Amino acid sequence: MAVNLKINSLEYEKSLKLNNIFKEDLQQIVYNISVENKVEYNVENDVEDNVENKVEHGIENDIDICRICFCENDDEDNSLISPCLCKGTQKYIHVNCLNEWRNVNINNPEKRDNCEICKFNFIIHRGLDLSYYKVKNWFYLIVYRYMFITWLSFAYGAIDYSYDFFTIKVLNFNVFEKCQILKFFKNMKKSLDNGDNFINIILYFLFIFSFLHFIVYLFLVLKILFKRKNIQNIEYNIKVYKPTLILKIQQSSFLFFYYFGLMIDDFNFFICILPLIFLMNMIYYDIYIKKTNIILDNLISEETIFSFEENPLLDIQIVE
Repeated sequence: MAVNLKINSLEYEKSLKLNNIFKEDLQQIVYNISVENKVEYNVENDVEDNVENKVEHGIENDIDICRICFCENDDEDNSLISPCLCKGTQKYIHVNCLNEWRNVNINNPEKRDNCEICKFNFIIHRGLDLSYYKVKNWFYLIVYRYMFITWLSFAYGAIDYSYDFFTIKVLNFNVFEKCQILKFFKNMKKSLDNGDNFINIILYFLFIFSFLHFIVYLFLVLKILFKRKNIQNIEYNIKVYKPTLILKIQQSSFLFFYYFGLMIDDFNFFICILPLIFLMNMIYYDIYIKKTNIILDNLISEETIFSFEENPLLDIQIVE
């Protein structure tokens, strides 16, 4: 049923289920009006009630106190908030006092997330769940990954071999036709066709394996960076900046040494350094995952309990 609500002189249109009005819909209304519209509540209507309650407890009229510790301290780190519909001396509570109470009752959602007096469900904004951004890199995953790369190397290598080493031609932008790397593999193919020099096929497989290793780990790194780009946490971004920069440099080492070997036209240099390249890529990727996962574990996902200082729901009317 669509009705117009008047909350402290502000009209708000909302479709409500009247049998569930105080459990769900009004909390959203509180959020919309108190946070977005910043409703100003006229506390003059509550003066008499506040005076009676404060006099009863021997408290001066103009002092707001915490209903748990009975202190009036209200600083930036531990401010007094009004998280529910309670009035009078029960209206205010320190953020730290409320959080301590909620921690004590962490296994009791009824007490943890609701006011015990007015039964209002605290409106809580929970920060980003950083555990979602953790990456699994278990040992069996590493084994499966290298089994996949090995199988793919045989299949891809057979295709590349039959098409006259198109991988090298692509890496060379189809320009450096007379480079030592391409000459070596073409001579290898001729010798294999004559039934000689099968040892060179191991070097060719090493090249293909290293190339596919670079492609697979490049995909994994980009996947992680794309997934974690939404983390709006300054502490995290500062701590992972340097490891991420090193990871990017490390994962691009295959291309760096390939083109370096192409410039000096020395195939022996490149083929000798290939095992070190993919070994270092594997090790640092694993180090990066473990280090960043620990950083994510140590970061506390922020949680904010909205304070409705003026309790806008205390003066609610249905407008015809």
